[in-house]
Amino acid sequence: MVVQYVEPTHPIVGAAHTVRKALTEVADVNPLFMSPTAQAEALRELVAAECQLVELRARVMAAAPKIADQSGKNDTAAWLAHETHIGPREAKAQKRLAEALDAWPAVAAGMRAGVVNREQAEIITRALNALPEDTAAELIPRAEAHLVDEASRWNPNQLRVLARQVLDVIDPDGTEAREAKKLAAEERSAFQKTRLNFAKKHDGTTKITIVVPDLTATRLAHLLHAFTSPRHDPADKQALADAAGDEAGERVWWKLPNNKKLGHAFCELLENIDPNSMPQHGTTGTELIVTIPLADLRRDLAAATVLGPNGVERITANEARRLACEAGIIPAVLGGQGHVLDLGRTSRLATKAQKKALILIRATCSEEGCDVPAAMTEVHHLNAWSQGGKTDLKDLVLLCKPGHRRIHSPDYTNERLPDGTIRFYRRT
Repeated sequence: MVVQYVEPTHPIVGAAHTVRKALTEVADVNPLFMSPTAQAEALRELVAAECQLVELRARVMAAAPKIADQSGKNDTAAWLAHETHIGPREAKAQKRLAEALDAWPAVAAGMRAGVVNREQAEIITRALNALPEDTAAELIPRAEAHLVDEASRWNPNQLRVLARQVLDVIDPDGTEAREAKKLAAEERSAFQKTRLNFAKKHDGTTKITIVVPDLTATRLAHLLHAFTSPRHDPADKQALADAAGDEAGERVWWKLPNNKKLGHAFCELLENIDPNSMPQHGTTGTELIVTIPLADLRRDLAAATVLGPNGVERITANEARRLACEAGIIPAVLGGQGHVLDLGRTSRLATKAQKKALILIRATCSEEGCDVPAAMTEVHHLNAWSQGGKTDLKDLVLLCKPGHRRIHSPDYTNERLPDGTIRFYRRT
């Protein structure tokens, strides 16, 4: 007589079969004829049962890494997606939940009890994983138990708020120290993330992308509020009216969406900054020079040139007339031969007026082939003052820092070309 060994069914497999059998038995039962009380009880029980099933599945996944090895899959998520035809994203989410519940047993116990659902479990485990590294060891299990207890009373959105404040609840004495440390970390992070980029769209506009600390953004918002206040008269009221085809500029202004009002307010803010209060850099500090030939200034359709730190821009004569009235805008009218008229007198050292005149003569560094904007250059005497040179425009040039160092270096000689540029030669 041959006795055949039959491997006993594992309790978890048996439970899974029992659940499926029980569900099969009610597959054709119509809940329409249930009383409201029975429907409510069924829904509560089914949600609790679902929590238990999700936890059990996660428990099995956490304990079954060999499944993937035996089938040649990368991990249990890949195996589950292949075998059950669920999506890869959902399979990976289930794997993450399995790993989280394996690390946080109290959360898993809450799901087994049917009082913590999957969404709540994900919120709690994310919050626990995000606790500061220096959190006292005895506080961690207390935080976990507290959030599991709160899950029985609050929905996921409310629980998410509570999870962010869990340490303040279980350890109120350390709240101030944690807050100070958190703020210091945020300030350091904000400093590292601060940046500003200009991107020309080549349609007359430039997109400015800026990331700044919260405090800086708050200060900017307060400054812009002065220009968006109901009591403020926009400087470009008529321009806004013209653009909208409306004679009443004030009506157009208040019809604008808030983001557009803020955009125009930002433009006004820049135009109202006093350049005398700003630090100097390069040659001109924060001033813009607007140039236009005298004859063109009298024509309605003439164009003007703006010389700034990033190069040359073209604007209409009307805009040039408006800018000439603003602080920090230097109007420069050119004579018939393009010569600069009355910007300043010479002195022992190059004056600000002479520096501005040099920028008008040449918009970039004077070194041959160098395109560094003139506003970022330094003034150089071609004939040194100490050797009898004069501070006349014809004897001054603008050079970028490397070029300025090169012209004073004994390793190089130079010559001034007919177009005014400087060509360097390395000594042999």
